[in-house]
Amino acid sequence: MRLKPNLIFSKGGYVALPVVFAAKLLRIPVIIHESDSIPGLTTKLTAKVADEVWAENPNIQKYFPEKFKHVNLPIRKLLFSGNPTKFQEKYNFSSQKQNLLVMGGSQGAQAINNFIYNNTNDL
Repeated sequence: MRLKPNLIFSKGGYVALPVVFAAKLLRIPVIIHESDSIPGLTTKLTAKVADEVWAENPNIQKYFPEKFKHVNLPIRKLLFSGNPTKFQEKYNFSSQKQNLLVMGGSQGAQAINNFIYNNTNDL
């Protein structure tokens, strides 16, 4: 069986590079979604052949002004209706001590993880 997709939706990463370029050779439309505040190398390269570049962050528009489309992040409503007490009990959080939440990803995530791991006692 041979399939030909109607659209390629790329989230970046090195694996996306050959997929996006193959899609363009096959005349399959390509939409890229950039979730970082600064586009990575793959996004910069594939955006040249993409039909649109979607992002929640309006600053991405300066990188791809002709192809930029502003989109909201698809966040489930369930995430806004959580029970903080249940969460605290499940993960053994205490109001008697400080808790630290560290979030990061993509470019620099490994450096953040290493720093937190190596400095937990000081933090």
